[in-house]
Amino acid sequence: MFYRREILSYFTVDKQGMKEINTLAILNVIRDMGPISKADISRVLNLNAATVSSNCKDLEDRGIVKAVREGVSTGGRKPTLMDLNSEKVVIIAVSFGRNGMQIGRMDLNGHFTDMRTLAYEKGRQLWAVFDVLGSVLDREKALIEEAGEKLLAIGCTIDGLVNEETGYVRQARDFQWREVAFGKIMEDRFHIPVCISGMGAALAVAERLYGAGSDCDNFVHVHIGEGIYTGVYMNGHLYTGFNFSACNVGHHKVSSENIKCTCGKSGCFEAVASYNGIVTRFINKLEEGEINKLLEYIQYDLANVNADMIYSMALQGDQVAQQIIRDTGRYVGRGLGAIVNMINPEKIFISGIYDAHNIMNRNINKHLAHSSIDKNLYQMYVGESGLTRHQILMGSGAIVVDRLMKGQID
Repeated sequence: MFYRREILSYFTVDKQGMKEINTLAILNVIRDMGPISKADISRVLNLNAATVSSNCKDLEDRGIVKAVREGVSTGGRKPTLMDLNSEKVVIIAVSFGRNGMQIGRMDLNGHFTDMRTLAYEKGRQLWAVFDVLGSVLDREKALIEEAGEKLLAIGCTIDGLVNEETGYVRQARDFQWREVAFGKIMEDRFHIPVCISGMGAALAVAERLYGAGSDCDNFVHVHIGEGIYTGVYMNGHLYTGFNFSACNVGHHKVSSENIKCTCGKSGCFEAVASYNGIVTRFINKLEEGEINKLLEYIQYDLANVNADMIYSMALQGDQVAQQIIRDTGRYVGRGLGAIVNMINPEKIFISGIYDAHNIMNRNINKHLAHSSIDKNLYQMYVGESGLTRHQILMGSGAIVVDRLMKGQID
């Protein structure tokens, strides 16, 4: 659990350092078990009552936790129960996608308000993106301040190679950004802490905090959307790899179809199974002469086709759409097989396209089994993510909460 207090004997910790360790441990207990009394926090962490009371007051003064109600008396005074101050502590979550940026306000429990999508009206150069983003964030900051809320930080995700520790975007494919000090630029512009992460890593953090990965130390989260985004937890810790691109299975070859990937190869997992890959394969079918009801719906303009339409037609029984989704299941199974063989996780959670799992499942399981070493599949869970809504945007907010729980944000 997050709140285990394990301090190795060969470290020396001064009084202030011990206070920070205890405060962080208390915060994590309140998040995991709240509402909870101070006495119960003392028992869980084996800390004396005075230490817990002092540290809880510090967290209250910072606006992060609050007393919510009185608990049940066990013979003396009724205890005061502590919980996260989720209504008054706000995170601004931003996701820079291929076709636009999403922005929303998130509380510490992962609930969203005031969500919107903005187009890149002025282009995708850094200055143009910041120009569009700036006016919205300035307004959001003003509204949060007027409401008497505490803006904790801005959390950002982008499809690319990101050094989460330094805030550097080493590469962002859809924006042609290279070695950009993105976090520092945003902090200088908005005067608020900024956390930035690649989409795959952020989604894994969200799965750990708010999804189905809270009780699992070794899992992989795979999101199949505009791209293939993969995040990995090993032994309870996020693993990003030496160059922040661990388990980038999106560029593993899973098909012989001649569909070009952005990496320059053909038949990559991302090229054939992402939203764009599904649309490309569907249009190829139509151009081969397949008749489909969707053509009439889109008024015979193939530019209007999107993956959601294809999912919907498949669920309604359209044979062409169903074949596309079944083939997608085959490619997903092969991609997951590569993950199983490389990492051997306890669980794999899938989000995004997996909403159509009732059509894909048989082929996913079949080709996962064919692609994997049998013993690596033993007692392994593969299935739906616990993140049911606003998945990528939740990842943007989750990286802020994760750093708060690690004591990296005040």
